[in-house]
Amino acid sequence: MINTTTVADLLRARDDVAAAVAFEVDLGAGTEIVGAVEQAAYTSGPMLRILVEKTLPKAPDSSSAAFAGVLVVDALPQADDGSVDLAELRRLALERADEFRYTEPQGPLEEQLAALWERALGCSRVGARDDFLELGGDSFAATTVIGEVELQHGLRLDVFELMDAATVRGLAELLVDRGVTPLAG
Repeated sequence: MINTTTVADLLRARDDVAAAVAFEVDLGAGTEIVGAVEQAAYTSGPMLRILVEKTLPKAPDSSSAAFAGVLVVDALPQADDGSVDLAELRRLALERADEFRYTEPQGPLEEQLAALWERALGCSRVGARDDFLELGGDSFAATTVIGEVELQHGLRLDVFELMDAATVRGLAELLVDRGVTPLAG
């Protein structure tokens, strides 16, 4: 069963997380669970989302809210009584949902690039707005992505262009701008 306690416990168990809570919030698609973490070492919301998703059941039962992602904050906000200010976290989650929520790749080119990033980065469910570096992208993974793009599309791409594109959607837009015809569905 997916619940706030399970999500918070998964996040607290990580060495790169100093403190964590999870809460329910309506981000526009019904009630969802969002984790919020204070970092102990560098980590990113998309990477934590992927790691938590690997551990949670594939589909929530009918009594569970869906897991939306992980909000990374400098410090968990405190209420006047010293507890975590969940109202402030809900406000931040609504304001910054695009930073941590999974965004489905749109169209065959984005889907192809997301699958390529998943292979190169060794992670699952890469979203259209997930940042290459925040997912753990390094020079080896960049070389893999660049090589595959060149092989599949006959297009030269350098590491700076990949870093500037940053996301699957950004890279797809760059490729289309450079003359790649989006793949048919």
